[in-house]
Amino acid sequence: MVWLNVCVLLLVTAAVLVLLAGPSQHQQVVVCFSPFIFIPLTVIVGLFGNRDWVFWLIAFGTGALILIRLLAPPFSLPKPVGPYAIGTTTRQFINRELRDALAPSGSDRWSEATVQFWYPISQETRGVCTPYLAHGMRVAEGAARLLRNERGQQFPIQFLSYSGIWFCRAHAIVDAEALTGTDPWPVVVVLTGFGGHRNMHTVQIEALAAQGYVVIGIDLPFICAHVQSAQDGSDCFVRPRAEVMDPIGTNAMISLVANQSNWVIARALALPTSDDAGVLASLNLGKVGIYGVSLGAITAGLIAQTNPQISAVAMADAEMHEAVADAGIGKPALWFTRTPDEMRTERNQSGGWSDEDIHATTSTVEQAMAHQPEGLSTEVHIPGIFHAQFTDVPLWFGALLRSHLEGPTPTRQAHQSINAHLLAFFSQWLSTRESS
Repeated sequence: MVWLNVCVLLLVTAAVLVLLAGPSQHQQVVVCFSPFIFIPLTVIVGLFGNRDWVFWLIAFGTGALILIRLLAPPFSLPKPVGPYAIGTTTRQFINRELRDALAPSGSDRWSEATVQFWYPISQETRGVCTPYLAHGMRVAEGAARLLRNERGQQFPIQFLSYSGIWFCRAHAIVDAEALTGTDPWPVVVVLTGFGGHRNMHTVQIEALAAQGYVVIGIDLPFICAHVQSAQDGSDCFVRPRAEVMDPIGTNAMISLVANQSNWVIARALALPTSDDAGVLASLNLGKVGIYGVSLGAITAGLIAQTNPQISAVAMADAEMHEAVADAGIGKPALWFTRTPDEMRTERNQSGGWSDEDIHATTSTVEQAMAHQPEGLSTEVHIPGIFHAQFTDVPLWFGALLRSHLEGPTPTRQAHQSINAHLLAFFSQWLSTRESS
């Protein structure tokens, strides 16, 4: 029947258009299930239409499913190893004594932050696990905007729907009851990079929480991929670097971010004594560490140098603030570093990493380490990894799309090494418990 064959062509065309859809929620739900349109189409055509089409429908549908699985295989997180299960809760803080210096001019917004806590709980605890990526589609949209503005690259958001990432859940149970009758837990604050998000570091965060740390992830509006404002519910996406960093310089911007972050850290550390829900464990305020990646690493170094409450700091793949380069941190510090050749290899493969960036990163880290007291510096080099592998992002995509994000060392292998070094470092300087 001609009419049926025409309908099939229209439906197949619609499926292809949906594949190329933007990041709206309804479109992405349709994208997730669109490959299965070929199953009923094949049955209908076989029963009522031109049966010569059945072969082509089966071939096209099978090929589409294979391609989709290569581009976006089912997303999964590695199960964290440790003696504890993990609970989590999220809070939003507003500082009504400080204006947000990173907000667009004229917006007149208070400084604010979204803060997520991960904490050890009993292995017997049952409950609903938290979504892996909070406001996932908007986070991906924010990351896409940044790549488009900074490098002219298109972030393939539409393919993420096929991986099921929007529906994936992490291992932490929402608002789970905290363990009681234990010693106070050491704390690790996690700061993401420019255009990043706290949930992009879930592999490291869950590894720490399962070993007996309370982990605090902080997202600030306009430098993180996306934050939903607690003031008016608006979507605060990352702003272009040319708007927030270039006018005042990297060091001045980091000072602003550190100032905001210090207030958030103080507020977060005070929460367990004033939290009516009682979901958070007691914190060992004498054992507070901080871990940052990229822009978060620059900020973490400055915070550790100036904030007496921070006992140890780990930093990944970033230059240092001028104050840190000139005087060191004066506390136990771990640097994850890469060689200039590895940075140039990444530049050739996926862009970024100008010669100026490479020099600033390597030279300022060397200067900061040279000023450190003896025995308080640790440098870790994991060969063959790219910048994005300090996050979960390469795990979002299949092999065909991951090549621009991943070096010769596979991301899961890189994460195992990063986790091992973080646990060893923080166990040495923060924890009185023995990590497994």
